Amino acid sequence: MKISVRQYISLLFVICVVSVNASTLKQAIALYDKQKYEEAVVAFKKLYAKNSSNKKNATINLWLGMSLFETGNIEESIKYFKYASSKDIAESDYYLAKIAYDKHNYNDAYSHMNKYMEV
Repeated sequence: MKISVRQYISLLFVICVVSVNASTLKQAIALYDKQKYEEAVVAFKKLYAKNSSNKKNATINLWLGMSLFETGNIEESIKYFKYASSKDIAESDYYLAKIAYDKHNYNDAYSHMNKYMEV
């Protein structure tokens, strides 16, 4: 199969973009793992805002939500957890259950915990 120079350059560009996003995501996760939650929030927000496809990335939404949760920005984290939950990321339902429970919204807490435990 022959590819044109233009196709080859396009392919290299895509590979470079994916590699940059992957390493940036890895770096943001590393900050979270080191309990540098404020720095992780900044890193994940940069990733989130980088392009429209990142806003639809359930993994980025989950990690941003977890970072916000750990910094005490509970209300802001809900938006990201809800998106991740809509994409069946179970961990997001764990956090949504915890938040609902803390707000004495036991029906929502029960619902999210059931969804979390289904996986």
